[in-house]
Amino acid sequence: ELKNFWEFITKEQIKCDLRKTGHLTIALNQRQLNQLARAKSTLDELGDNELVLLSRSNVKEHLDIDSACGGLFNPNSYAINPITYLQGLINLALRAGAGVFEQTKVREISRLGDEFFEVRCEKNTLRSKHVIVCTNGVPLRGFKPSERGIVPINSYVIATEILSDTVAKAIGQMVFSTAHLVPSYFRLTPDNRLLFGSRKNLAAEPSLSRDTRELVTRMHALLPFTRNLKITHSWSGKLGFTFDRLPHVGVADGIHYAMGYCGKGIPWSAFCGIAVANLVADGVTPEQPVAMPVMQRWFYNGSRTFLHPLSWYCRLVDSLS
Repeated sequence: ELKNFWEFITKEQIKCDLRKTGHLTIALNQRQLNQLARAKSTLDELGDNELVLLSRSNVKEHLDIDSACGGLFNPNSYAINPITYLQGLINLALRAGAGVFEQTKVREISRLGDEFFEVRCEKNTLRSKHVIVCTNGVPLRGFKPSERGIVPINSYVIATEILSDTVAKAIGQMVFSTAHLVPSYFRLTPDNRLLFGSRKNLAAEPSLSRDTRELVTRMHALLPFTRNLKITHSWSGKLGFTFDRLPHVGVADGIHYAMGYCGKGIPWSAFCGIAVANLVADGVTPEQPVAMPVMQRWFYNGSRTFLHPLSWYCRLVDSLS
C-alpha cells in the first residue's frame, strides 16, 4: 500500500523528494473520457477510493491547456526521485551486510545438488542456497518466466531547462498522464524543470536524436506554452511488461523471482520485494494475483517482432486523438 511505502521511506530517512502530489489522467476526446469513466466505475465496485472524474473546466484549473475533454483525478498519488530512492535502498542493503556488484552480467544459473545454486558471471562464479531473479525489463536468458514471460518496452524521457514562474504555474505540482494507449506523462521536478516522457514506439530500439525529437513534438502538441523551452537531458530505459499486465512473485525450478512491474516499478517493486523476501525466508505465499505463475505465450521466445503490428495499431488509434 502507498501508506506503507510512505512510512517505510520516512522511517528509513531516505531522501528522495517524496511528495504527495495527486495524479491526473487527461482525456483528449470523448472516447478517452468514456474509458476513464468506465475505469472509475470498475474501481468503485472493488472498494472505496477517492477518484474524481473531472470536466474540461475542472482540468483547466489544474493544467492550463485547452485540448483536454476531461480527466480522472487521484488525490492519493506521489512523486519521487527514483535515482535517490534507489541509492537509499542500496545504502540500507550495504548497512545490513549485503554486497552490491554492479555491471556483473549473469551467464547461467545451475543447480549444485539439492541444496545450492551456482551463478556463473562473466568473471566469477557464486554459490548460494537461494537465488532471486529481479531483472524485470532485462530478461534473463535461460530462465523461462523471465525470457518468455517478460516483454521489454522502452520508456523515453526528456528534461527541460529550469522554467519561468509563469510556465511552472501553468503546469502546477501534480503528476500528469494522457489516456492514450501509449501515454505521455509529465511533471515538474523540485527545481522546476519539466520531465516529459512516453513509451511512444513500442517496438523501436532507442535512438537519442530521434527519441528526443519525437518527445519534443509530443510535448509541444500537448503543452503549447513549452515551445520555447530548451531540452537539457534525454534518456531511455527498459520496462518489463507481462501478458496479463500484472507483476508476479513465485518460484520456478527452485529459483525465486519478482518481476513484471508494467511501468509501475517503484510501488510494485517495493511490494513484490517484501513478498519474495517473505517467500524465501518463511515460505509465506504472496497475495493474489501476484502469486500466479508468469503467463507465457507460445509465440514469444524473447523476440519482440510481434510488437511491430501492436505498435502500429496503438500509434494509429492514438493519432486519432
